[in-house]
Amino acid sequence: METWLFFGFILTVFSLLPIGIKKLIGKKRQPKKWIVFFINFLSISLFAAILIEFFLSLKNIYFTGYKTRTFLLISLVVCVTLHYCVTQYKNTFYRIFVQFILVATIFVTTVIGVVNLANYQEYLLFENNTYRIEKNWELSGADFMLPTLYRKKGIVESAYPLEYEKGNQTDYLYDFTKESITDFTINETDSSIRVSCHFKDGTTYFLSTPDLSSN
Repeated sequence: METWLFFGFILTVFSLLPIGIKKLIGKKRQPKKWIVFFINFLSISLFAAILIEFFLSLKNIYFTGYKTRTFLLISLVVCVTLHYCVTQYKNTFYRIFVQFILVATIFVTTVIGVVNLANYQEYLLFENNTYRIEKNWELSGADFMLPTLYRKKGIVESAYPLEYEKGNQTDYLYDFTKESITDFTINETDSSIRVSCHFKDGTTYFLSTPDLSSN
């Protein structure tokens, strides 16, 4: 409990840093207009990118790349923080409101970033130019959950849950971790994508995606 309280305290102090930095900068030290324009443009672009991916995710489509959404979110918060630092607020109530939103956003984004980027390489089981196999993050820390397959197509990719093929179910005797699997073999047909998981002890489990012919 003390560790979590200490982490929460450090995170709160970190979230309040932009307010302190802005006070140190002062009103007289204003950046050039092109810098302000660039920060605003970048902030709007990143927000639009996250909004677009949100609507794409409703159809199970995402921007290509491992943890891309997390990096976009972190980049957006950084730009919004810079935007706050270079903006002068004439209305005190509005300034306090913006500060509250900013602190809350930094706090939440930092938590999301830590959770998603902790053990960064461990969750990336396999990747090439066409496919990526990614382990699903589990709050319980369990390793028996089947990973997710991503098929890339340009700047976007589609996610497919993997299932055991008939007759290849397991009683959780094997953990789907980077340490336990030596290699993956991926074969795609018109109806599904078949993934062969080769374990270090010589065992091979066959996984496949749901029927793709309807997509």
